[in-house]
Amino acid sequence: MSDPVMKEVVNAEMAFTEDEIMRRQYAQREKALRDYRSDMAEARREGILEGRREGEQKGRREGEQKGRSEEKVSIAVNMLRLGIDVSHIAAATGLSVADVELLKTKLP
Repeated sequence: MSDPVMKEVVNAEMAFTEDEIMRRQYAQREKALRDYRSDMAEARREGILEGRREGEQKGRREGEQKGRSEEKVSIAVNMLRLGIDVSHIAAATGLSVADVELLKTKLP
């Protein structure tokens, strides 16, 4: 290739090709970074949602348990007002005899 015009064309092609490869590599790196950020953001959103669901379930279970306990106390108080024996109330409600006795002392 002794023709100076051809050398210039070959040099221009090589520069374009190298630049194209560099542009492609840059674009691939940028895409990889965007994908990573997107994946991390999605994982964070999923983690937050899962945490909320677990918190709601726990709160629901605790609320149900508290409601059952309050219902037992309410039933025991009603039975005490009807004059039913403390040991029978304990057996019927699942409360301890000591708890029923304590309720009895608090009745008006």
